[in-house]
Amino acid sequence: MATNLDLIRGALAHLGVLNEVEQPSPEQAADGLTSLNDLLEDWSADGIEVGQYPQTDLSAEYPGPSNTVPTVKALLAIFMSSQYERAVPAAVGMIATHGYDRLLREAVRAELGVADVSRKLPRGEGDGDVQNILTGD
Repeated sequence: MATNLDLIRGALAHLGVLNEVEQPSPEQAADGLTSLNDLLEDWSADGIEVGQYPQTDLSAEYPGPSNTVPTVKALLAIFMSSQYERAVPAAVGMIATHGYDRLLREAVRAELGVADVSRKLPRGEGDGDVQNILTGD
């Protein structure tokens, strides 16, 4: 599982701030952790809950599901891009957009739940009888 530092390192690599073997400086890591918490707080405000809570430890495992890691790295890169005065590569933007849209869809679906279509509905105006929309009875 990815640690918070892995996410921050991945985001900085997306921006070209770090190469494949470099590690973030303590300052970069601290700024990244702040940005990660801002990102997770934004998700909560949007109704996206992946088990997140404020992160304080760089070596702690990221609290969300592993399938959200690429999305977090990409969105974190976007969050941090202005701080490092770097343009976000198009591919990173696509990963972020696709992943965020998926998370938002899942959040909406979870909020809506399953519709109950077992009830009988009126046949129409003027007809007091009811009809099951599944069977026509």
